[in-house]
Amino acid sequence: MRERAFLGSDAKPNRRRPPRSSRGALPPAIAAVALVAAAAAAVAVWAAAARLRGWHGAGGAAAPAAPMACADRPLRGKGYEVSFGLCNQVNGHVNALAFAGYEVSFGLCNQVNGHVNALAFALAGGLDGVVLPPAWSRPSLNHSVWQDVWNKTTPVATLLDVAEMRRRLEPAGLEVLQLTEWGGLGARHGCAFGELPFLPLESFGHALWRLRVELDATRSKFAADYEPCYYIQQIRQFWAHDFTSGHNFPHLAARSLAFNSTVEALAEEVAAAIGGAFNGAHMRIEIDMGLKAEQAMPEYIAEMRRLGFNASAPLYAASGLLTYNDTRAFRRMEAALKTAGVCSRVLAKEFLISPDRLAGLHSEQLALVDLLVLTRSARLVGHKASTFSYFARDLRALRGGGDWGTAGLLPGGDTWETGTVIRPASD
Repeated sequence: MRERAFLGSDAKPNRRRPPRSSRGALPPAIAAVALVAAAAAAVAVWAAAARLRGWHGAGGAAAPAAPMACADRPLRGKGYEVSFGLCNQVNGHVNALAFAGYEVSFGLCNQVNGHVNALAFALAGGLDGVVLPPAWSRPSLNHSVWQDVWNKTTPVATLLDVAEMRRRLEPAGLEVLQLTEWGGLGARHGCAFGELPFLPLESFGHALWRLRVELDATRSKFAADYEPCYYIQQIRQFWAHDFTSGHNFPHLAARSLAFNSTVEALAEEVAAAIGGAFNGAHMRIEIDMGLKAEQAMPEYIAEMRRLGFNASAPLYAASGLLTYNDTRAFRRMEAALKTAGVCSRVLAKEFLISPDRLAGLHSEQLALVDLLVLTRSARLVGHKASTFSYFARDLRALRGGGDWGTAGLLPGGDTWETGTVIRPASD
């Protein structure tokens, strides 16, 4: 077993490798099945694919005594043979450090979607680590995400709690690094670089097969006894994978996410200021959405009534209207909702805590406050044309705030679902 130092020379290896005798090419019959599964039947393979039964992410049961190797993952039948083979050929066959870097897209939950894709891919492939990219934020706002000027070098720690993510992912043997930390580590290990081109909504089985091919091609450039570090760059991760092909890996990846503690505290402060139970809504009726408020409002109201919203509870509305200083539009929305009897009042963070508490937050941190407040709502309404709505619903369920039965999304983005929805864990 190769001793590997990640952040210090005395660090212990964080994953058991299969015995050297088990490494190398698969028998022809199984290899053929793997190729077919990767290209045409990956969904079927991964429907019965690897389950990290001993690791439940944040808030779950205690981690297993040792990280899981490929052979430890309890699979069944042909799915076991193929998945075990793919995992070994990525993990054991390489017999070296393997890291994945990636990029994210603008927009808070588009970035989150990219992180979930990358982490699920790394977990499924048994990689040694991921390198988190910088975050995107908007220093100025022009009433449209398409017209805004974006800063692509915002520190990722302004959105994510990297230290907590390391703690959550350690039992799975996955090292979490920031791009600023990677330079020295990569140079120390003499990493070889490769690249995986973006394929939208690719199955995890096919993506792992492509990874194995890329690693083999990179390794062929070195002497047989040289075990370098491999760094595979994934250009884009937004909608990179079909989550339905990944079994529980997207769920585990989403649960490993931890958010900036300052923003978490502000969300708790906002929720406390509401002073009791409340319903939530992502009112995606800003100009850049393309929905006219007078057309969208009746649909929102109908869905709120279906879920039991009424005048006995306040409504927390997450909306870019106030971000764009469109207070008049917000007040018109409030009047329509109160007249319809679906809330006692309409609330927003800007009305619940003093402005100085929000001062200094960048655009995506402000959106993150809204997201985290919505996870505490008794009922939730959003829109399928928004990744924010999807993730608000799913994060709310992941955190125990309420199941899908107490949330509803208006139609409009169904084609995104296979690459967006974080489904509850299955056995």
